[in-house]
Amino acid sequence: MYCKQLMLALIMLFSMQSFACDVCGSAGAANQFGILSGSNMHFIGFRHQYRLFQSSHPILFQGETPKTYTNHFSSYELWGRWAVNQRIQVYGFMPYNTYRDEEYRFSGLGDASVYGNYAIINQSDTTANHLIKRKLLIGAGVKAPTGSSDLNRTEGTVLPNMQPGTGTWDYNVGLQYHQKISDWGFSIESNYKMNGADYYRHQFGNRWSSSITAFRAITLNYIENSLVPQLGLQHVHAAKDYRNVSKGEVNLYSGGHFLHATLGLDLIINKMTFNARYHMPIWQDFALGYVENRLRMTLGMKVLINKKT
Repeated sequence: MYCKQLMLALIMLFSMQSFACDVCGSAGAANQFGILSGSNMHFIGFRHQYRLFQSSHPILFQGETPKTYTNHFSSYELWGRWAVNQRIQVYGFMPYNTYRDEEYRFSGLGDASVYGNYAIINQSDTTANHLIKRKLLIGAGVKAPTGSSDLNRTEGTVLPNMQPGTGTWDYNVGLQYHQKISDWGFSIESNYKMNGADYYRHQFGNRWSSSITAFRAITLNYIENSLVPQLGLQHVHAAKDYRNVSKGEVNLYSGGHFLHATLGLDLIINKMTFNARYHMPIWQDFALGYVENRLRMTLGMKVLINKKT
């Protein structure tokens, strides 16, 4: 009888561990600014980010049938930016998150966050009939635990990454560099996110993400209308989670790396911007191979409220 109880406890423990991960949960839809952060415009926008994962449970016993889940995460986010002046930008984010798999379906308001950028370099030069623009920004932000994070947590039914919110105060710092020569340009972003612990002492691992994107602005019929195709790479590294940070209990089935190729397209029509992003996994090593990213894409639009000169 004791052996059966022990085996059941182990199965439940490993099953829970195989799902908890920051990157494939409500916290995974982290703030991403894109090439527009190199401009000096106010805007308000809406975007939908969809992420598809396949997760499996470790096989503990001989003859055990492998069990896999298809995990669907969606974030519907209202966000905006106020360009205080030529050097200071303030962003705000308010997401609504959903999750579903073969057994569960949950949704609710996510965690609100604010982020500020300061331009260390903001230059424009003309050389050989080419307009060259450079901008280097440093930034920092905070995420508040405004979303639901305790759905059935006492029964252990809903794991932390399935929750609409995280129940934690998180902080991030970032660096962005943009350079444009006439119609061509590139953008580099790097962001480090420090996660706190929730009421149950669960803590997602800290995360570092970096990306590089090349783009070209193609002018359409009028000077204010343009098409901006983009191509880039993004790397994400996530440290291991803690099942109980107070006790130092590490979730072994968490943490790792993702490398995505990114394809993007922005359509700018007067003071409206429509954008689409597709992230294709080209290499990944996450959660000891028990979690695999299959698809990630973003669709959005922005309204440019004002233009700073």
